[in-house]
Amino acid sequence: MTKTKDQENAELRQAMAALIAENETVTSKKDKYYAILAALEYRINKYSIHSLEECIEGWDD
Repeated sequence: MTKTKDQENAELRQAMAALIAENETVTSKKDKYYAILAALEYRINKYSIHSLEECIEGWDD
């Protein structure tokens, strides 16, 4: 049985909707992980600067 053009278009629309939904899910997960990485980077930099300040303060001793 051959598909009509309308049936093919309907299937393509459904596939496109599924891909868009999957892309939105992946994008939201990516954004969540980028936020976590940014927070970790901030903490690492803050800790590094604090440690560097302690090291510099110790130079006078």
